[in-house]
Amino acid sequence: MSNMVQAIRMALHVGEERHGVTDVFGEDVGPPLGGAFTATQGLKTAWNSPLDERGVIGTSIGLGLAGCRNVAEIQFCDYAFNTIDLLKLAGMQHWVSNGDWNCPITIMTPVGSGSAAASTTRIHSTRRRRTSRGSRSRFLHAPDAYGLLLSCIVDPNPCFFLVPKALMRVRALPARRFPACRATIGSCRR
Repeated sequence: MSNMVQAIRMALHVGEERHGVTDVFGEDVGPPLGGAFTATQGLKTAWNSPLDERGVIGTSIGLGLAGCRNVAEIQFCDYAFNTIDLLKLAGMQHWVSNGDWNCPITIMTPVGSGSAAASTTRIHSTRRRRTSRGSRSRFLHAPDAYGLLLSCIVDPNPCFFLVPKALMRVRALPARRFPACRATIGSCRR
């Protein structure tokens, strides 16, 4: 079968083709490399953003509020701590607008592995994200990334897709099939 990086790449392709993903962007996710783990190689809508996490999240929120379904990648979760206030705002949009505005964004970031690659690698922000109103977190514990990422893409609210670095190259079980996403997306709301 495939490993987690290939499953993420397949889910992003399906998101582009069937679920209306208009942009996949972040630091070094565009051609030719396709991200730090090559998960975005070959995507039609992938482009590089400046090295500014707040700018990445702000752009994603702006695109989402304009009705564009997008996937923003923060290169490593360690760099996302300065964006918590923006992520809370994104999560509250549906509530504060009395249901008039959704923010269909997916924030994808690798976490963990204990490699101490950055100063805060061992600090997990999943509890802080779990308590943010209006947003959802999906943290992988096995290489079933395909269905989980598609469920984030079709969700009308902000989703955090946290991928363990230690599992990025782990192969899926040969007899296991990835779950199919049954959700469909209508026209973009403006």
